[in-house]
Formats: sequence, structure tokens, C-alpha cells
Amino acid sequence: MQMEAEVLQRTREAAAASRKLKEANAELAVLYERARELDELKTQFFASVSHELRTPLTLILGPAQKLLGQAAAGDPRRRDLELIVRNARLLLSQVNDLLDAAKLDAGKIMLDYAAIDLAELVRLVCGHFETAVADRGISFTVNAGDSVPAQVDAARIQQVLINLLSNAAKFTPDGGVIRVELARPAGSRSAVIEVADSGPGIPARHRAAVFDRFRQIDGGPARRHAGTGLGLSIARELVGLHRGTVAVTDAPEGGAMLVVRLPLTAPPDASVDPGQLTALEPPPGSAAEPAVGMAGVRSGGPAGRPPVVVVEDNPDMNRYVCEVLSGAYQVRPAFNGADGLDAARALGPYLIVCDVMMPGAERRGPGTRGPPGHPPERHADLDPQRARRRCRADPPSRPGRQRLPP
Repeated sequence: MQMEAEVLQRTREAAAASRKLKEANAELAVLYERARELDELKTQFFASVSHELRTPLTLILGPAQKLLGQAAAGDPRRRDLELIVRNARLLLSQVNDLLDAAKLDAGKIMLDYAAIDLAELVRLVCGHFETAVADRGISFTVNAGDSVPAQVDAARIQQVLINLLSNAAKFTPDGGVIRVELARPAGSRSAVIEVADSGPGIPARHRAAVFDRFRQIDGGPARRHAGTGLGLSIARELVGLHRGTVAVTDAPEGGAMLVVRLPLTAPPDASVDPGQLTALEPPPGSAAEPAVGMAGVRSGGPAGRPPVVVVEDNPDMNRYVCEVLSGAYQVRPAFNGADGLDAARALGPYLIVCDVMMPGAERRGPGTRGPPGHPPERHADLDPQRARRRCRADPPSRPGRQRLPP
């Protein structure tokens, strides 16, 4: 009788555990379905927003380019038009990245295979970068070798190469080294493309994460390099659609080396068109465009007026804010957090206009004090128009020494 009671008790316990397991599995299924729905909604949102932004951006960019083409070389409006065109193209490039990410998530990117010379394609893309990296004193070596016949989507592989080269140039210091090499190992049906640099490299613990969407190793407020964190992710997924791989390792040059292994033949069921290479225009903000210099941003303004420090690492934005405020204030530009802090300590300015994502900001922490005898600095996230209105509405009684009121 005792044994039967124990068996009955254990049977009941097993039934209860089984019931709880079924309930847990049902809850997990509901949560999984909800997570999948949210992921689909996120993808649809990115796609919708990207499409909605492309129309007004096109209507800004088209007329601005037309006006720029009509402006004479000495026309004072050219600089403003160039500013509009450059930044509209940059925003359009970022919108296109979001749209590509959404299409990849939805499985809506189809490859158009064509028979091309991969070596010619590599040289074509690298040619876009030669002038820009030369301006920075970077040694740029391209070893593409002889013809390498390949059946690939030429436009998408150009996009991959542009993303990899932009990443290398972004992290390579002035006077550094970038090397691009294309090879076809003997007996292999794949080509190997190496993009190596002499930058800081990627620690082994971060190498998987660099291919995650929106992930940046220095992604904090004090990050030194701009970007959305989509370039390498999109590159890997586009190579993956070609049944290839992208990996990162240490470069002999001392930085990071991205290695692409790309099959040279299309899948048996794919149609392959005769190839004709057409150069893609590299996106603005990539290293293929000469950098906008900071030399043109200068201190200025009427003598004897209150000093304002503008801390902004983007030269276009720094110049624009300085021009907005320089009509009535002595403006001192700074291009990173460290320089901004030095300027603030030296001048004791009435106002500091500062980007919240600022290289070099790690030097300052909460409660950083201004010049001796002055209270802790206050921070304000102000656009230039609001900054100018506030300065005019609340002029300092002691130029250069009074702090913003709460």
C-alpha cells in the first residue's frame, strides 16, 4: 500500500510538472510571436520612414544641385549651396542604409548576377578613394592582379567595398597605411579580398559585435568616429547573399583586416547577364570624399562683446553656429571636448554651445568647475537659433563672466 501511495504521489507530481511545462511553453510561444510581430513592425517602420524621407530629401537635393551648377565660381552663395548639397547627400546615404537594412530583414533584396572582372571592379572602387586618402598622407596600396572573372551582383559588391574602405579610412590616422588585395587561391572557386589598415585595430572580444546592427565599439557620448553602425553589418549580409563570408582579424600593418571570401560563380538556378561595370557614386561622408577642413572655421565677432565657445567636431556645423553668433558675440570655436574645456577655462564664456556627442569629452565629468572663483559650469543642448535668441534676451552684465541662469 505504501508503494502504491508513493507511485500515485509521484504520478501526480509528474502530471503537475508536465502541466506547468506546457503552460510555460505556451507563454514562450506567445512571447516569441509577440517579439516576431514587434520585429516586423520595426522593419516596416524603418522602411516607411526611409521612403518618406527620401522624397523631401530628393526635392531638397535636386534644386540645390541645380542652383550650385548655375552659380559662378566667385559667387558668395556657392559655399552655402555646397553645404546644403553635401549634408543632404549625407542624410540620403544614411536613409538608404536604413532602407537596405529593412529590405535585408524582409528578404526583399534580390541579386542581379552579371559576368564581370572582379579585379577591374576592385580597382574602380579604390580609385574613388585615392585623392581623399592622399590628402591625409595615407599610403594607399591596391594589389588587384590580373583579371578575375566572377558572376556577382556588381552594384552590391561595389557597395560592400565602399563600406569596407570607408571603415578602414575612418579609423586610419593621417599618415597611416591602407592596403587592398584581391587574390584567387590556387584551385579555389572563391576570391579573397583583404582590406587592411594601420588604425587601432579591433580587440578579439569585439570582433563578432562589429557586424551587429547599430553597434559601435566607441559608441558612447565621447566617441571619436561618427557613423550609424550599419556599414559593416550591411556588407556582411550582402556578401552572405552571395554565399560568401566576411571576417575580421589583425592586419600586418598593425590595425584591423577585413577578409571577404566571395564565390566566383552564381548559383546553378540564377540567371547571369553579360556584365558592364558602372561606377557607383560613393556616399557623402565616406572617405572617398575629401574631408571638409576645419581651417576655415575661425574665431571672430565684434570686439568687446561677450565671448561664446562653440564646441562641435563637425566642421560644417561648427562653422554654421559660429557664423550665426558672430554678428553680435566674440565666438571661439573648438573641435573636441578637450579643446572646448580649455577654451572655457581660459575665457570664462557667457555661453557654451556644445554637441552632446563629443570626442574628448571623457576628460570632463559631472561637477567640472570653470575658472577659479566661478561656480560649476551649466550645460545646455541648444541649437544655434535658440542660442542666439537666448543671448539677446538675456545679455550679460559682466561680459565673459556671468553664467546662464537656471
